[in-house]
Amino acid sequence: MPWKTSTRFCGIRPARRCVLRCSNFGCGSSREQAVTCLKYKGVGALVAASFARIFYRNAINQGVPAIICPAAVAAAIPATRSRWIL
Repeated sequence: MPWKTSTRFCGIRPARRCVLRCSNFGCGSSREQAVTCLKYKGVGALVAASFARIFYRNAINQGVPAIICPAAVAAAIPATRSRWIL
């Protein structure tokens, strides 16, 4: 892989994962560590129908895109259950 062998590509990383969730994602996770843990586990973006307000701001502050898109979540996750897609 070129980013591991060449200093020219040292800033390029492999593709990151996206987490899809239903409504009110991050509820009860008011500390920055909640987003930081996801970031260091390789999550590159969060997509949800809605986010808890504090969690959403922490994601933005940590540089993790938090995308509110109920239509995308509804298309990807069955309405009967919510799950992580990694």
